[in-house]
Amino acid sequence: TARAPVVGSGLSCPACNDKVSNLLSVIFFSSFVMFDGTNSPRKLISINPIVIVDNITEKICQGKLSVFFTGRSSFPTSSLDIAAAFEYFSDMNMISKILAHLAQRKVFCLATTVDSGDPQIPVGRKAIVWPDGRMEETFGSPCFDKALRDLAVKALAERESDTVEVADKVHAFFDILSPDAKLLICGAGHIAMPLARFAREVGFMVTVLDDRSDFAHPLRFPGCEVIAEDYAPALRNMPLGPSSHAVVITRGHEHDSDCLMEILPKETAYVGLIGSRRRIDFVLEELVRKGISRERCKEVFTPIGLPIGAESPEEIALSIVSELVCVRRRGPQQAQALRAAPGGVQ
Repeated sequence: TARAPVVGSGLSCPACNDKVSNLLSVIFFSSFVMFDGTNSPRKLISINPIVIVDNITEKICQGKLSVFFTGRSSFPTSSLDIAAAFEYFSDMNMISKILAHLAQRKVFCLATTVDSGDPQIPVGRKAIVWPDGRMEETFGSPCFDKALRDLAVKALAERESDTVEVADKVHAFFDILSPDAKLLICGAGHIAMPLARFAREVGFMVTVLDDRSDFAHPLRFPGCEVIAEDYAPALRNMPLGPSSHAVVITRGHEHDSDCLMEILPKETAYVGLIGSRRRIDFVLEELVRKGISRERCKEVFTPIGLPIGAESPEEIALSIVSELVCVRRRGPQQAQALRAAPGGVQ
């Protein structure tokens, strides 16, 4: 059997990666969760249409780590048609839901039981939990469902995947799933270049927008989508969503207002605005007069960036990226808490 193709976060130990890859070579569609005493799960996904097995737990790294594989059985192995295989499995409805939610750029928690001493709650059972507590699929026990829902909502608020004991001898892995984080930079000036570079290095897909073609040029922003168009019409047709982060660093308050008028009515994970306090107050008040709610304006991160005393363009870019990472990993409340700490407002 050929070695399974493996994508994902991987493990730091090459021997462990080899062991996992070999194990995955007999699993058709499987996600694995590694968990140990540090409660730091890591995940991989493998697709290999050769042989299928059921849920299994294996020890790797000389027995120091446990790896839980979610597999499916009874697929006719003579077929190599992945699409047909998906239709064959009885639980493909769940996988279809997951893929659909990700395609719609939604953030949710996928809860999977990885260890169970309760015969009524089998290992491998899955449920989707939304930030507002709604559940898709249940485990058949109202008490267990409530406990799992509460813990999953907490994990979503903290943006942290983890393995948790939900009930006595029943553990579930809470996998916080979200689309690839995107960063929209409005303004291609001197801060935008290091900001785009740093953001790409920490995993953001970056789009840079400016109405000046000599500034919004691909050579200045390698690896980024670069758009040289007027702000308002470009943003009006630009899809944004829960995984979208927008940084407004244009050369003037009139452009700031144009950008925010198009961005703020849409759902985003983050909106940040650079500028002096006077300029920021002027822009936000103008937006309120134009119909943007004051509550939405209060959600704008300004002054932008975490308070690290940044002065140079590179330092300012670093402070902005630090705030973006905090919002992405810990949520906007944590980022706001850092800003509210003594000496926090720049």
